[in-house]
Amino acid sequence: MHDPTSPAQLTSADFQKLLAVLPTLYEAGDLTSLPRRMMLTVSPLVPCDSLAYEECNPFLGRAIGRLFPDDMQATATPASVVRFGELLPTHPLVKHWIRRGSLAKPGADNGDSPPMDDEPPAENAPVVNDGALKISDFISAADLENSALFTDIYRERNIKEQLSILIAFPKPLMVAVGCHRDRRTFTERDRLMLNLLHPHLLAAYRNAEAFTELRTAIGAHRRRVGTLKVNADGRVDSEEGHASALLKDYFHRDAKGPRFPAPLKRWFIQARKNPTTARVWTLRGKHGLLVLRMLNDQRENSLTILLEELQENRIPNGEHPALAILPPRLRQTLAALLAGKSTKEIAAQMGLSRHTASEHVSRLYARLSVSTRGELLALFVK
Repeated sequence: MHDPTSPAQLTSADFQKLLAVLPTLYEAGDLTSLPRRMMLTVSPLVPCDSLAYEECNPFLGRAIGRLFPDDMQATATPASVVRFGELLPTHPLVKHWIRRGSLAKPGADNGDSPPMDDEPPAENAPVVNDGALKISDFISAADLENSALFTDIYRERNIKEQLSILIAFPKPLMVAVGCHRDRRTFTERDRLMLNLLHPHLLAAYRNAEAFTELRTAIGAHRRRVGTLKVNADGRVDSEEGHASALLKDYFHRDAKGPRFPAPLKRWFIQARKNPTTARVWTLRGKHGLLVLRMLNDQRENSLTILLEELQENRIPNGEHPALAILPPRLRQTLAALLAGKSTKEIAAQMGLSRHTASEHVSRLYARLSVSTRGELLALFVK
């Protein structure tokens, strides 16, 4: 198998192109706007006839996505979308990802066995990333053209080669970006460009997921929302939404004071020590509860701080206010940890195996950029 990370065949011009497109990828936005941003990022790096952003569940035969350019989207009729979902288990790349364990069979200890068509993968399934892969890595041109995938879907779109990379697998889904051509002309340079872009695609997906989760989880409690763009020197470049008013109300910032209040700047510096995940800070004020989250963009020139104000009187009685910023399973996990429960007790309370409960704890720690229970308590217990 090829080395998915080696940059040896890329030129300085390739790296410059990569740096040039990252600002578009890291623009703040939710999962709805993510496909277009990804396509605008990939297209200058890997020239192709068309692109696809896909969110697929091969176990249920379902797929949703977006095709680019826009005129290609017209080929995605409701009937073709359904048919593509039905053919997912036969797709050479999907079959490989399943065998390798990225989407493993429920209860499987390895990726050697194909999954049941009607069952999702186990939460603790092993994850394997082989980097960007081509259809031609697995089947010949003749075999592709004799397949139902080509006859029913790819023929109309004139797709005879596909170079794809698996971005994320919020099981049982898989999220992937695919580049298409009418000939088998993708090079190792094209593969390497996608491989170098992969961590940025993953970070952008997680940022968009965080935006979406925040909007969903606290929509009923939110009063005001704003964003700050902060450069690498710790200076605020721009303020959007209600950011100015929130800084005034919660940090007592006035027109003569620094644009970046000292307590907020100290948190910002501390949060940047872990560049791979977002950090969360909550603080109370006379107007309610302010939730701050720093979104990682893996660039040197700027970061985004998302500010969300909650109405404390609309947070359920007895629930820690910080729970409103997390998805339901992680809110349960955090509540249990704050109540002093062990991993074994959390597993019993939530009806999980100890391994899965431990995975939830690890995900929570990663989401909040802490590594120990003591650090977690320091964030939320004042």
